[in-house]
Amino acid sequence: MLLDAYSSSDPVRAGVAARSLGEAFRDQRGSFEDLVVQALEELAARTQEVGPGPLVSLAVHRSVLWHMVYGAASTSEAARRVSDSLPDSLPHRIAVLMHSDCHEWQLVDDDYDFVASERAWQVRIAEAAEEATAQWDDGTVGNVLCDLLETGIQVFAEYPSGCPHLIGRFAAGRPGLSMAVIRGALERGDKTVDIVLAPALKALWDSSPFIAEQLLTELEATDRPAVLRSVLQASVARVAAGDPLSASESTAVGRLAGHRDASVRVAVLRLAVRMVRNPSMKSDGIALLCSIQFSALHSGTKEFAWAFVGPDAISWSDMTPDQRAGCVLELIRAQTLDDHRIQSAIAALSEEYENEALDILMERLESWESDPVPSYIPLPFSWKASLPFPSGAPHVAQAC
Repeated sequence: MLLDAYSSSDPVRAGVAARSLGEAFRDQRGSFEDLVVQALEELAARTQEVGPGPLVSLAVHRSVLWHMVYGAASTSEAARRVSDSLPDSLPHRIAVLMHSDCHEWQLVDDDYDFVASERAWQVRIAEAAEEATAQWDDGTVGNVLCDLLETGIQVFAEYPSGCPHLIGRFAAGRPGLSMAVIRGALERGDKTVDIVLAPALKALWDSSPFIAEQLLTELEATDRPAVLRSVLQASVARVAAGDPLSASESTAVGRLAGHRDASVRVAVLRLAVRMVRNPSMKSDGIALLCSIQFSALHSGTKEFAWAFVGPDAISWSDMTPDQRAGCVLELIRAQTLDDHRIQSAIAALSEEYENEALDILMERLESWESDPVPSYIPLPFSWKASLPFPSGAPHVAQAC
């Protein structure tokens, strides 16, 4: 039955069947070896017959990989015949680069060289990009990438972690391809937009800022949350690389801070947190951070609190009194403080403005006592960050 489904012209049905073969082969050793060899030989013959597409080939390669590497001599040889019968076209190689990583196909032992493996993988991506742009026009490359992404998500039911990097490498220094990927993504679903648009836009900013600036207006005008999130993710990548935001980019970010969609405002928070870690953008980042009512956003309080965690974290004294007062009010309104990032922010506040940190806890408790909303948890069940109130807590205990 699986072999019949594997032969289907529907790449998703065939790919899921190929994945399922891996479950059928799993742990079949000892007295079952002869049956496994027979099944692998049938699979190799069927593979030569149907010539599976890129995602189906990747799925079946994964299904036989264990026996190739760790199986007995007979099963290893049979599994290798399956692998050798798989097609090796450019789309097949791109599918592997998009939906797997360099370590998946190697025997990782004590002598394994992670750095060399990753370098070799980057060379393979660069070679595939060169071959694709030489063989196809920009529109075709963009469509191939998006098709492999969307079909792969259906086949493997998982996020292709290597895809954003691959898109960025393909689009680097190729503004025409960047535009083709972006235009193609706009015609597809939100999941595709979320994955491919940001790295393509970042590459466009790097290679042709003027075109990127013109495109920014068009992308903002779509008012599509997935597109706007991607625009902000591209800006996060630019700030992380040390690139300043353009004037129009900063203006657009300011507008998006008040967008109706909560996920867009959360993306603005993430950009603000990245900005505050860059000395040249710190003041603008703090102003942006404090402009958003983060307590009303799912995960918004946690995203805000990242600004006080890790290297180049800000301190509360970096804010103006009005900014600090607004953020304190948002911490009072937050549904819960049961997160190490939020607790770290409050602990940092207590080091500089102990009374204001105490006010947060007291106000939350009083608010809950007067109106005990089930979703509002006034105090955390445990404290995971450094302890607040470093001067000791006699007056804290008295207040409580």
